[in-house]
Amino acid sequence: MPLNEIQRRGTKTRLTEGTTRYARIVGRNIALRRAHKGLTQEGLAAAMTAADLPITANVIGFIEAGRVGRRSENQFRNVSVDQLMAFAAFFGCDAMALLTPACEVCEGCPPAGFTCNACGAGETVGA
Repeated sequence: MPLNEIQRRGTKTRLTEGTTRYARIVGRNIALRRAHKGLTQEGLAAAMTAADLPITANVIGFIEAGRVGRRSENQFRNVSVDQLMAFAAFFGCDAMALLTPACEVCEGCPPAGFTCNACGAGETVGA
């Protein structure tokens, strides 16, 4: 994105749809993986905190929605590197898996024991 398209306020860059593209991808991937595990946002927060990766359900909600608060049309939410790495550790994947848009067929989570023919995600059967 050209610098002239980024809105600036003081010396800090204001987050916009364009500058939070990857944060929105991460949020969607977290929501999909959380749902695949059958966890609520509260359940995910509790499980991550128990695994020594403390985070609150509110923060998870903001990350998944990509926004801060309810009435925040122009207030976008970015994901910190520490949060990205904590989610990757919890879900047992690398950070790139959370930064890559999910497959439209399996949404990044094929059924246990299967491999998605569209993206190749999943378990490989005996080699």
